[in-house]
Amino acid sequence: MLGFWHCLGVHAGETREDILRRKEKEIEANEWTLWSFQDRKEEFIRQWINYINANPQPQPIYAFCSDSPEAKDPGGVQAKATQYKSVDDQEWQSIPSTVEIPHPFGKKKRATAFKVVEVIHPVLQELKGIKVEWLYKNGSWRKDTIPTRGEYLIRSGGEKTLRKTYALLKLDPPYIVQIEK
Repeated sequence: MLGFWHCLGVHAGETREDILRRKEKEIEANEWTLWSFQDRKEEFIRQWINYINANPQPQPIYAFCSDSPEAKDPGGVQAKATQYKSVDDQEWQSIPSTVEIPHPFGKKKRATAFKVVEVIHPVLQELKGIKVEWLYKNGSWRKDTIPTRGEYLIRSGGEKTLRKTYALLKLDPPYIVQIEK
């Protein structure tokens, strides 16, 4: 197993249930959507993508969304993302009108997003007991508990079990994109 860990709570004033419903509708209308999170440097995104592409057997890549009902909204002034690109592309593309990405950019112009083709909620398959390790920013795999905030590339192994998962996001290449307001 190889995927991402992502904290899911209230965001941009929407409940997680509202976010999931909206994203499902966007996928119905567009076949995919973008799911924003904090800005990540290109080098870090490339590191994630390189690990995924180095996997010898293709497998679905999922973002495991935490069951974090108490997570606080990052707040701040919301702006809608208008364009996106993968780290390998030079040209920015317009985000389709059927995809809405309210994001608390703050003083930054960019953020990062998963490219999502399916939202799975509730999670029906049993995920309890899966032990994972997570990729630290220096490129080493850590076996301790995944931090509660932020996004991390995860894989099978490690010593700690995966936290409770509220929803799964099935991702499609390029998996991670940059977005701009």
